Amino acid sequence: MLSLYHQSPTVQKTNNSTNMAQERKNYIEIKDHSKTTHLKVSLYYSKGGMNYFTGTNERRGIWLSISPITRTVYEGGGVSEGYTAFTGVKECLKEMSRFNQNTFDRFSIPETNLERMIKHVCEKNGIPKENLTK
Repeated sequence: MLSLYHQSPTVQKTNNSTNMAQERKNYIEIKDHSKTTHLKVSLYYSKGGMNYFTGTNERRGIWLSISPITRTVYEGGGVSEGYTAFTGVKECLKEMSRFNQNTFDRFSIPETNLERMIKHVCEKNGIPKENLTK
């Protein structure tokens, strides 16, 4: 369905001064929806720790995040993304004691998690699932 396995260097974050990719992302286009143009699907490593906004301690590991966004690509190649707070979801898929590039590169998103989270975001934001392009 959705491939987040290999991505171009333009979507990679860096870890300190090295070139280790800690994020893979993809966009699912939404047709005929007034508020958003895409679902942003992001697989990333988080060091975890205290989230002072929610008051919870988040786990360290690989997380999946899905958010509805408005994405604009400009003539010169620039891209902007706009989003509304509290419209997306995230879930820790694999706890890790430290970042390992090989583990991250080989990690594949369980299809059930991906489908469940996309369905939840679509229902929460009034996006008909048939409007998604794969």
